[in-house]
Amino acid sequence: MPAFFGRHSTLTWIGASREGYLWPIYLICVFVLGPERWMHTDSAFTLFRILNHQSLFYDRWACELLVWPGQILAYWGAPINWVMQSLNLCLPLMMWGAWLLFSHSAHRWLYFAMGFLGGAEAFFIGYSEIGLCTWAFISAIQCLSLNLKKNWITLPILLFVILHAHPAGWIYVPFLALFTGIFYPGKKAFITLCLCLILGLLKWVFFSTTHYDANLIHHFRDNLDLYTIYNSYSFHYIRSAAYFFIPHATVIACFCVSIFNPWRWQFTAFTLAFYAALIASVIVYSDGDATINMEKFFYPVSILGILSLAFYHSLSNSPKYGMISTKDHAIRFNYTNKITNFIPWFIALCFVLNVQKPLPFYQNRLLQLEKITRKMKNNKEIQADETFQKSIFGSTWAIPYETALSSTRMHLSSTHTIKNENFATILDSAKMKEIQRRIGDSLFLGAIFELPQSIQAINSHYFNFPKGTRYRVVNQNAPQ
Repeated sequence: MPAFFGRHSTLTWIGASREGYLWPIYLICVFVLGPERWMHTDSAFTLFRILNHQSLFYDRWACELLVWPGQILAYWGAPINWVMQSLNLCLPLMMWGAWLLFSHSAHRWLYFAMGFLGGAEAFFIGYSEIGLCTWAFISAIQCLSLNLKKNWITLPILLFVILHAHPAGWIYVPFLALFTGIFYPGKKAFITLCLCLILGLLKWVFFSTTHYDANLIHHFRDNLDLYTIYNSYSFHYIRSAAYFFIPHATVIACFCVSIFNPWRWQFTAFTLAFYAALIASVIVYSDGDATINMEKFFYPVSILGILSLAFYHSLSNSPKYGMISTKDHAIRFNYTNKITNFIPWFIALCFVLNVQKPLPFYQNRLLQLEKITRKMKNNKEIQADETFQKSIFGSTWAIPYETALSSTRMHLSSTHTIKNENFATILDSAKMKEIQRRIGDSLFLGAIFELPQSIQAINSHYFNFPKGTRYRVVNQNAPQ
């Protein structure tokens, strides 16, 4: 039973090193900084669809665990900021709740690694498919370490969440097998692994692979050579990523120490699996992407780097690998447990130093977005994509959703939205007239990969487009 139902409730809520105080601080950061992220690209697209009661997932049904509060509030017609913050705070609250629940586990500090690991833009992690996947993976490790009686139920459920939250979940599966081998005796470990293997095969065979997942697999096959890997964008990115130094150094340090201990082969297997996951990520994302996406892509590998400390801790405190007495084992366990209790403070300090870097960009971006939306003379406009300077806005594919959400958040009398088009297209008057003729006054134009939506399908509670409003072409002069 969790300790907060017993006499050790203080340690459960606060922690041995008072690391529990980091949770409310983290929630405040997520609450204050979240809107800047939710008005940016993929998050804005997700929020727009939730407000309009539209489907969100393909085979990532586990993500319902993150969005159900926002969906319920959207159906109730709650203010947009309530919906946004419910989506923003759901995963951090799940992390805090799991940290409290697994109070007896020596590895519950891994939940802090979830929130604080990553690059300079990692503080925008409110709603995150990879975050949910990681939460389920770390929770599975807690269940294994505590050897709970109901693990035959909880482990398959958590594995289902891992595999149905994001395709990166497959990276975690070998490490789940390694931890199973530590905490369970041979026969029980074999049965557990077989059960997980069956679930993995069912996922692979019966649940269709999305176009996105299929592209990842093909990209991996097409770039499987040393020359391509060495010259890839992702290799040069991760080699120069400062935030990745600590996870990588942790793996190397634990491996060097493990060489002189009885569990050297177990940790060697972990190290090889870590580098296999790193190389796979480099190959799959070799073409590169925006900085925040690159941080998201390599986030699981960063988690695995810090996880090496938990793996070493489990091996060194297991009587199976150490020839020590029960008393000495208890002393060693308490000693190493005290050391790991300070880890959350260390990674939280690195986190605070990291998040200062992108703040000016996101703050300025949000201000400029609100300024442009407020100055619009028409409800629906078509503007040159070059109007939105890359140095200020970065990626601009979600501008139609961002401007619509911005006008709703600012409580404008009617919704404003901008469809950004290539400047050359706007200059072609014949093409623009044809576009306007086809659009009429009944459609909403979103991202290039989305079909135009009927205004009738847009939730009028949040988005108010007056009847008869057509898209107007503005800013036909090229920006200087």
